[in-house]
Amino acid sequence: PDDEMLIDRLNIRNQKLLGKIWLKILEETNEKEGVFILQLHPERIPFTIDTLKMLLNEANEKIENVWIASLKELAIHWIKNGNIPNDYKSAMCITGDIDIMRLWDYKKL
Repeated sequence: PDDEMLIDRLNIRNQKLLGKIWLKILEETNEKEGVFILQLHPERIPFTIDTLKMLLNEANEKIENVWIASLKELAIHWIKNGNIPNDYKSAMCITGDIDIMRLWDYKKL
């Protein structure tokens, strides 16, 4: 989910609701053993900082075997191994404006 979709298009301004949505997506991603990438534009961090803290706490304390990593860490590991590390069931990344990223940024290992 990106912040534009939830905050701008769906007009979600309640941080608790935003946090519930993010957490539900993370839980479902973990159940499916996938990768949860939260795209959050840097200018939204002041508005969402408490929600981000809650999400990270929940990910660390209540969701089993989720790897919290940067996109770079995930990309490097995926290129080398074709999956997330075996110690984890799923992965979670929080990134800024993903539009500026290029896959070849991670080509050099």
